[in-house]
Amino acid sequence: MVADAVGLGKTFIGLRLIEHYLQSDRRPGYVPRALVVCPAQLRDLVWRKKLDEFGLKTDIVSQEEMGRKNFEGTRYSRYDIVVVDESHNFRNSGTNRYENLMRLVGAGKRDKRIVLLTATPINNSIYDLYHQIMLMARNQERYYQGWGISNLKGYFQALSQRRIEITDLIFETMVRRSRQDVIKRQQAGEIIMIAGKDIKFRKRQLEQFIYNFEDS
Repeated sequence: MVADAVGLGKTFIGLRLIEHYLQSDRRPGYVPRALVVCPAQLRDLVWRKKLDEFGLKTDIVSQEEMGRKNFEGTRYSRYDIVVVDESHNFRNSGTNRYENLMRLVGAGKRDKRIVLLTATPINNSIYDLYHQIMLMARNQERYYQGWGISNLKGYFQALSQRRIEITDLIFETMVRRSRQDVIKRQQAGEIIMIAGKDIKFRKRQLEQFIYNFEDS
């Protein structure tokens, strides 16, 4: 789960992950496949445009399509990597879109990569995060038992009662940076390149603006 704050380039991270796995999983006689799941308004405005810009042949399905009762999930089961943008829209397990996505990630290739992108992994309660992590766990409560989490539901119940800390699970499943994190890394010498350009935050220039409220 990439949970960077708003405006820090989660889309570009998703694009690079798709690019990386499409290249690394390629072998003689096998061409890997990628799928992007995103809100309909971002399909053409952002994802299709950027995928073409990066030269990536990737299928796209909107979350709205996925919410239909007649959604044909079997058409989307055989992918090597699935990137879900705005994954907080899947925080409710009782919706059609959630059930259809769960079937999609659980079918076909069992070792497919699941990448969730969201700036707001938790909206209402800790269980928003639980339902998203269950997508990565392919609906298997014991998926992370190798990390000492014998049952995810029991783990989150303990979290909601504040009997344990979430630190270990977060370290294993999530990357989250703030604007200040990125600025500090750049000040330490890290270079961020996008489309061949060195990207830095612009310095804010404040101006005083005086107006009369009654006149306005």
